Order: sequence, then C-alpha cells, then structure tokens
Amino acid sequence: PAGIHTLAALALAIVAGAAWVAIPAYFRARYNTNEVVSTILSNYVAVLLTSYFTIFLFKRPGGWSETPPILATSYLPEIFTFSRLNWGLVIGLVLAVGAALVFRYTRWGYGVTMVGSAPKFAEYGGVNVKRQGFLVLLLSGAVGGLAGGVETLGVHHRFMEGFAPGFGFDGLIAALLANGSPVATIFTALFFGALRNGSLLLEVDTSASREIITVIQALIILSVSAQVLVRKRGDSQAGERRWKF
Repeated sequence: PAGIHTLAALALAIVAGAAWVAIPAYFRARYNTNEVVSTILSNYVAVLLTSYFTIFLFKRPGGWSETPPILATSYLPEIFTFSRLNWGLVIGLVLAVGAALVFRYTRWGYGVTMVGSAPKFAEYGGVNVKRQGFLVLLLSGAVGGLAGGVETLGVHHRFMEGFAPGFGFDGLIAALLANGSPVATIFTALFFGALRNGSLLLEVDTSASREIITVIQALIILSVSAQVLVRKRGDSQAGERRWKF
C-alpha cells in the first residue's frame, strides 16, 4: 500500500538522522564538547558523503547529480493539486504543537527546559544533564532526518545533490527569532519561508538582488543576539545588586 511505503521511508529517514547525530551527541555527553561546532562540522561530512553516493553509486543514467525517481507509492501526498504543498506542512505543525505540550505539561519536558536554561540548577534538582542532552540531540537529529525525508518524498521525489541549501540555518534563525517557543516558531518559519520564496520574484520583477534577503536575515540575527546579550547583562547586574549588603 502507498501509505505503508511512505511511512516506512519516513521512518528510515528518522533513524538515519538520529544515527548521524549520535556521534556528536556522544561526545557532548562524554567529553562536554560544543555541540554547535561538532554538528556543523558533521554537516560537511554528511553533504560530501551523500554527494559521493549520489554521483558515483546511485546517479540516474544520463541525468544530473540525482538518483532515479522513487516509487510513486512512496510519494508524500499533496494537499492541493495546483501546488507542491504536501502533508509535510501538517507534520511540521503537529510536531511544533506536540513539542509545546511536552515542554509545558510533562516532567521530561520540564527537565529539558531546565537543562537548557539553568543546567547547574537542573543537576542540583536531580536531573541527569548528560543523558537529557544526549536524548535531546538524538531527537533533534531524528527531526532533521524527518525534514529531509519530507523534502525528498513530497517535493523532489528523488534524492538530489544539494537539495536543501541553507534550510538548517533558516530553521535556526526562525527558532532564535521565536525565542525558543515551538508555537511561535511556526510563524517565524512561515515568515522566513516567505522571504526565501519572495527573493526569487524580487530578482525577476525588479533590479534588486535576492541576496538582500540574506542581509535582512543577518540583521535579524544581530538584533536577536543583541537583545539576548542585553537581557543577560541586565539579569547579571540585577543579581549583583540583589546580593550586595
């Protein structure tokens, strides 16, 4: 059945994403390495490795750097016939709302929130910080694999070299702008998606370059980063005043 093939393909993508991030997660839990640096470095390895597989092992005969089309029974169904919009949108919305509910109403979600905001406090409260960090990184890798599976099964219907240019960094910016709120990330992600798609029309219909969208994103990152730094400095100064006698 078509639905079974699609679910099996998405499950494989989830497992692959979790397995790939398992190495940075292990080094984070075992040696306290910086997960930002290790995961960004592993991204380059993943991109080059998949490029090698696509070009030298699974390349479609006579085509570009892409694999042959997948079976039609593995397609992610489209929502509308006049658009490439597919059920990946529904999956993303369910994940965002589900994450918000988990963080707000479950003990595990509260522990994850405490580990992210105050790891020392969480450790004193009995939370296994290393195990929580390992599990969160595995889950993040699984979600990343799911996103790649949705893009492959629902949009391109094959694996293409470089099919996701900058999607991960766009997601990071959207999460920063949403201040870590899963529900707010829905709206910031739609905003950045509109910026990315609008940049193509901007270059076609006007004389402006689409790189101006990158400049806007950079300005947003700087603004959010400055806000975080000012807030932390204000909290630190308030704490010092509070403990002075």
